[in-house]
Amino acid sequence: MVTLKKDAVIKESLHESTQLTLPVELPELAQFSLFVAGPNQTAVDYLRGVEASPFHHSAVIGPAGAGKTHLLSAMTDMVQSRGEMAMYLPLDVLCHESPELLDGLEMAQLLALDNIEAVTSNSDWALALFALINRFMDRQQGHLLWSSNVPARGMNVALADLQSRLQAATQFKLAALNDVEKIKALKAHAQSRGLVLGDDVAEFLLGRLSRGMNGLMQTLGDLDQASMREQRRLTLPFVKQVLSL
Repeated sequence: MVTLKKDAVIKESLHESTQLTLPVELPELAQFSLFVAGPNQTAVDYLRGVEASPFHHSAVIGPAGAGKTHLLSAMTDMVQSRGEMAMYLPLDVLCHESPELLDGLEMAQLLALDNIEAVTSNSDWALALFALINRFMDRQQGHLLWSSNVPARGMNVALADLQSRLQAATQFKLAALNDVEKIKALKAHAQSRGLVLGDDVAEFLLGRLSRGMNGLMQTLGDLDQASMREQRRLTLPFVKQVLSL
């Protein structure tokens, strides 16, 4: 489960006076300063260095917990902090919405489409995505960034032309963090919450719980809530008590 913060993302039509509020929020604490790159430093350096002009088309590929959502959200946060239009859309959440929500989004300086494989097998979505990429290419400005569990060539895509467009993206395969890097990430996120996470507690969590980063971060959020509720530090006995371990 992802902890959410910030106001819902607003899609502003440049051709109409109306606004469409999408049920989307950026994941909490998903900034570059909290991203432990590990073996993925090349992808991080590339993304942070991309300018919105001319048009850029890139992708991050990897399994759940590899940091795809964190990277896309961090990019969105960075571009928004510059006062530019950036949109983050988790397509696994929005897959039941109309693909018309993509209309006009080529005007964004950054459009981050998370879990794109959730919609590519749908013919209506495939056509809408193909048209969106073409509009980006015609405009020759902005950055289209997407994530997927699999590379474009292995994706189930309803439209061959869309698959070709996706394959043309600059794609980075994300590798999982090792245990030392996972502990570093846990401690950084704990510190951002105002918590002190000792090595003994971090190593205990890594040894006794699911080693996936999504599960570890969810547990850290639960411990944060328990710490505030009980007004206690994250000592090993307290963590064992909260987690019933």
